[in-house]
Amino acid sequence: MSAHYWTNPDGVPRLGAVTAFGRTGPQVLHAGIPLVGAVPSSLGAAILQHVEGHDLGLCFSLSGAMTPAGVNLALDTARAGDATVSEPTFYTEQWEMQGARTELVRPWFCGWLLSVAVGM
Repeated sequence: MSAHYWTNPDGVPRLGAVTAFGRTGPQVLHAGIPLVGAVPSSLGAAILQHVEGHDLGLCFSLSGAMTPAGVNLALDTARAGDATVSEPTFYTEQWEMQGARTELVRPWFCGWLLSVAVGM
């Protein structure tokens, strides 16, 4: 695991985010979905199914990773040999607003998932 801090204007360091490493964990669940060490395509399918089943908003990173809106979760990947596995970072709203997470969180597009049409 990795902790990410930012310095508050009062000079006191504050915890802004926590990353669970994809290869070593620990495992973290969201709505029963394992987020750490998963195959990215399987994780994306599980998140999409959860969002559709609960009429939630959906966020996309520029790399295409999906997360439910409002969760303050960034999904990245880590190499595991010749494969990649999911590596989540949970962050506070203040952390994102401070702009200190530019190396961890890419810009996101969020909205409501109305329908998904592939190949039409």
